[in-house]
Amino acid sequence: MTKLPTVCAPVPGKPLKLYLATNNEAIGALIAQNDQEEIERPVYYVSRKLKDVETRYLRAEKAYLTLIYAVQQLRHYLLTHTIIAITPTAVRGQAIADLLANFPGKDSWDITDDVPRELPAVALVETARAAWILHFDGSSTTFKGGAGIVLSNSTREIVSMSFKLDFPCTNNMAEYEAYLTSLVVAREMGIKHLRVIGDSNLVVCQARGDFALKEPSLALYRAMAQRLEDSFEEFNIEHSLRSDNRFADALARLGSKISFEGATTDVTFVKRPIPVVQMLKEEFSDQLLGHTDWRSSIKEALLSPDEKDRLKILKDYALMARELYKKLPGGVLARCLSPGESTERLKEVHEKSCGPSGSVSLYRRLQRLGYYWPEMGKQVATVQKQCTDCQNPLDKMESCAIFTTNDWRVPFLEYLIEGILPDNHEEAYRLKKLATRYFVEGGILFRKGFNGEPLRCLRTSEAQSIMQEVHAGECGDHQGKRRLLQQLLNLGYFWPTMKQDASECVKTCHTCQVHQPSKHDDSLAISYLGA
Repeated sequence: MTKLPTVCAPVPGKPLKLYLATNNEAIGALIAQNDQEEIERPVYYVSRKLKDVETRYLRAEKAYLTLIYAVQQLRHYLLTHTIIAITPTAVRGQAIADLLANFPGKDSWDITDDVPRELPAVALVETARAAWILHFDGSSTTFKGGAGIVLSNSTREIVSMSFKLDFPCTNNMAEYEAYLTSLVVAREMGIKHLRVIGDSNLVVCQARGDFALKEPSLALYRAMAQRLEDSFEEFNIEHSLRSDNRFADALARLGSKISFEGATTDVTFVKRPIPVVQMLKEEFSDQLLGHTDWRSSIKEALLSPDEKDRLKILKDYALMARELYKKLPGGVLARCLSPGESTERLKEVHEKSCGPSGSVSLYRRLQRLGYYWPEMGKQVATVQKQCTDCQNPLDKMESCAIFTTNDWRVPFLEYLIEGILPDNHEEAYRLKKLATRYFVEGGILFRKGFNGEPLRCLRTSEAQSIMQEVHAGECGDHQGKRRLLQQLLNLGYFWPTMKQDASECVKTCHTCQVHQPSKHDDSLAISYLGA
């Protein structure tokens, strides 16, 4: 400290050296220049403390912050001299920059995203010197695949990323995709000391050389993995249980199941220590109930223990978290609405379900949404009477007809394609309600399956021939009625009476009756002899 360097004026024509320094509390930048004797002299320095949010930046983000800060503060030096960016090493200039970062001065400048000009990149070796731990996992589902990676170091810096594999891949391919992607990310970050942890026994053992490569589809993955592994100075890979790799597993499952437009999307995870109802309680606590609110008397009666004469009415209500609920049949709790909120909800639900196309009535929709108020039935009837769309039983583009055919698909095809309904009003209403489960593609009627897959609708004669082929054909194994029904559904077929037809097909099959398990019961009824 007795020989601290003195700040000197820059010499025109000579290049300047830019040093950056960061720590957990401050950032600093130093400009230095060699004098006539080639001794490095400091020219100017800037430093400041990190703000609350900036203290949680990653090391790379702090480095970018320092670079932007230096460009804004030292712009007049950068525009008039040639700048040489030097990798931080054990030189006098870097020691001065570290010292300035440890003792920052006051500065009122704010960092903005406006960079004056494109400058040479400043190489940083903090990330390369640190030892990083990498967790990876892959997932392959019916919604394609996903990969999740989590990078962490001793300073608790965490880099978590989720990738969606928008192409068909097996589970082993998804695991290798996650493994290679994580190695690429670590290499791009400049990491040299890496410890990899994964729950895929195949990938880990093949990387160690314990398992031989037998799948041709994984040969290219293994070759690329060997090249990436050689790019690290220190590399270790370990196997872990799935319970110890939950973070990466959750990211992989998220990537495989989520769907979005574009190349990237942002997902934010927020830890909430208390339920949301407690957070909203303070917001709505100031809204006092008016004298016209029908809920006020019931709430007062529920809070008063002396209201025994009204037990018959109060037994159907419950008060939870200052909210009144009505007990509906089946144990369903419906939230009681005030007159103002009930009017808004009724208008909102009516606009969504207006018209004859709705398979659920307006009153039933309000119940399913969990709403209740005493005049709900009367208000619903009044709104529907005043609405012309609700009063019209048929759409303007619909017509009526009498169908004379044995094919059960014809009414659905006529309605979905041409908008023609049966002449009978009850049959027309039933057809419109059932038609929500069907759709037409290329002139063929399909039914929406329980798992979302489309089922092709067959006529009776075509269904019988396909059922006989599945049951007793070349690939048939004379299965029982339940298995036969499930196999027909798995093949993508449907007709209304397929359950009864499958049972009848098994009963009338001669081979099934001949080779069925023999009964060992006595053909004669057992008679008991009295005493």
